[in-house]
Order: sequence, then structure tokens, then C-alpha cells
Amino acid sequence: MDPLATVRAFNRFYTRLVGALDPRFLGTDLTLAEARLLFEIAHADRPLASDLLGPLGMDAGFGSRVLRRFEARGWITRDRGAEDGRQRPISLTPEGRAAFADLDRRQRDAVVGLIDSIAPEARADLVAALGTAQALLAAPSRRP
Repeated sequence: MDPLATVRAFNRFYTRLVGALDPRFLGTDLTLAEARLLFEIAHADRPLASDLLGPLGMDAGFGSRVLRRFEARGWITRDRGAEDGRQRPISLTPEGRAAFADLDRRQRDAVVGLIDSIAPEARADLVAALGTAQALLAAPSRRP
């Protein structure tokens, strides 16, 4: 089979499977991009916006709008940096931690639902195949 067609078909299948294009990711009022940004904030220690947006490949304008929405919802605070007042470290508020916990629970439940639909003896095959795909696609020779 043609590798290009196979990868593109898998991409279409997987984006549908996980609802990546749904305007309400996992039944929340967040898009996948917004959910991913919230995930990254929750797993970092007072990151700067630039620390988050670059690795996600997220446009600075879009990311800034999302961060303002998170701030307006009371999910994050942005302090002034101790050494450089222009830097604004981001922290989750208690409301932000609760929003992230709900999103994380929804995502875990969705993944458990996927895994539970696979025969137990085939789960190791899935894990191995996903590991192989990730390793091949992230190979140093592929990095720009």
C-alpha cells in the first residue's frame, strides 16, 4: 500500500475517533487546541506563554487570545517576572485546576473506553504499534 495514502487515511480516522475537529472537545466548551494549552499549563511550573506556544506550534495571536479567555474565566493568573517585568509567568488558579481535572477525567475516560473495546490480548499489540509509529515519526532524520 502507498505510505502517503496510508498515513493520510490514518490521520483522518484518528482525528474523527478522538473528536479532534469537534468544536466542543470531549463535551466541554474548549477546542482541542485550547484543551492542549490548558494541559501544558497544568503540567509546567509557572511557564511563560512563549514556553508553551512555540513547542505546540500555536500562533502567538491565537495563544494570546486563549490565555486571555482563561484569565477572564479565572482559570489562570499571570504575574510579573521577578527579573524581567515584561515576562508574565502563568499559574493555574483553583478554578483552573478544577477545569483541568474535569478535562483530564473526561480524556482518561475516553481513552479507557477505547482501550476497553480492544481484546485484552491485543492491547499489547496496540501499545507496541503506537510506540513504533511514534519512534519512526519522531526520528531525528525527520526533524527540520
